[in-house]
Amino acid sequence: MNFSSAIQYTIQACKNLSIPYTLPDNSGQFLCITKNNKPYFYIHQTVPLNSQSHSKLATDKLFTYQMLSQSSLHIPKTMGFIDPHVESQYAHFRQQQDISEIVDGIVSHFSFPVILKPNSKSQGIHVFLCHNQEEIYTALSTIFDQTRKDYDYLALAQQYIEPQAEFRLISIDGKLQFAYQKDISNATFTGNLSPLHWQNSQAIIVTDPHLIEQFQGITRTMFETTGIRFCGVDVIQREDGDMFVIELNCQPSFDHFLKHNSNDLVKKLYSHILLQLE
Repeated sequence: MNFSSAIQYTIQACKNLSIPYTLPDNSGQFLCITKNNKPYFYIHQTVPLNSQSHSKLATDKLFTYQMLSQSSLHIPKTMGFIDPHVESQYAHFRQQQDISEIVDGIVSHFSFPVILKPNSKSQGIHVFLCHNQEEIYTALSTIFDQTRKDYDYLALAQQYIEPQAEFRLISIDGKLQFAYQKDISNATFTGNLSPLHWQNSQAIIVTDPHLIEQFQGITRTMFETTGIRFCGVDVIQREDGDMFVIELNCQPSFDHFLKHNSNDLVKKLYSHILLQLE
């Protein structure tokens, strides 16, 4: 079977802790465990710590920014714009009549360069760094292309944060489990702005005590603000040292991380998740 990392390491933890489990199908992407006479389900990278509403919050980037902006965390300025050709039942949410109006709205609120991205996609899909109005128009036309399988009816314009470094923080109940840098110092850009999609990018475990202390503060505040129990927190460090939270991910994958590091931290992580289930 081709197990996801979540299921692979949860099975190992179940064996070590003598917790019964079953694999209801043969895909390796669906696991059922039984603890305290309750069934819990792992599907792909999804673990049973987060509620459906918490998972939806993390998936909806605009809602995430709106919640986190109420905290002390640094969040890039972000605005949402609805597809002017959205289905009629959602037309009352529409504020601009065409893409050109949206471009004008973005230019009036943001300086260049500006980030354009879909509201609910992941893995760097259709994330654009735009340097002029023409590039904004092209980005919006791509995001709002209803013939694409990755169509999104909501596009986000976001303040560009010039990165000195980018990190992912892994959090359970607001406690930092570990963090790693998405290192592109020897990598080649291949069209996807997401750092770990660059050729020869690396995931480097953070050991610096000062950074770890900062990251613990970020994960604690994130949890206090959103209640999301398990997630990856994507952070950009600006050249002046300020940390900006960019996204939350309730289904973090560790495939790239495991290419460059031992599996000790990931094994420990999924054992810890298992122990948190009531």
